[in-house]
Amino acid sequence: MATMRSRGTTVDGSVSYGQSYSNKHAWATLGLGAIMLLIFIWGLMLQLQTSVAAMLRTGDVTLSFSNFQVFMYIPDMLSGKYPLGFAMAVFLAFAIECAYFAAIWFFDKSIHAIASSGWFMVRFWVVGLLLCVIYNMVSDYSIGTLGSGNWGHLAFALLMTFVESFFGLLGVELIKMGWRMS
Repeated sequence: MATMRSRGTTVDGSVSYGQSYSNKHAWATLGLGAIMLLIFIWGLMLQLQTSVAAMLRTGDVTLSFSNFQVFMYIPDMLSGKYPLGFAMAVFLAFAIECAYFAAIWFFDKSIHAIASSGWFMVRFWVVGLLLCVIYNMVSDYSIGTLGSGNWGHLAFALLMTFVESFFGLLGVELIKMGWRMS
């Protein structure tokens, strides 16, 4: 059992929520975490769509054009429903997103796991991650738009990068915090 320090933290670094938080704070924290997680999922759908659209050179993607079909891309691709070009675009889009999330959420763990292969592979991994992040921003800028003109494209790219970088991780942490508070 950890002993308490001042301000609600324990010796092992975890936070203890005592009687100072009411249930409405717990519900608000859970609700905000769920909303952030939903926005993250919406951003993931848009980011996958912009990556595929950039590779296939199709039209613009806007915030109002989100398609739940993107979550069926992998099963449909594996069952052979897509032509080769679209299947390759789907594979690359999902691979880029997985590397992007590894960079944001598990950077230290991924570096530690790859370090056993040597310093060259670690540098290769870091350069690959940077290229994935840059590709996401470039495809979001060129395909996605919040309005018209370059400012709309730039706003979309920055918004998607921000949402995909932080909302998923923060949403999960808020849900865990709200659960502990209740």
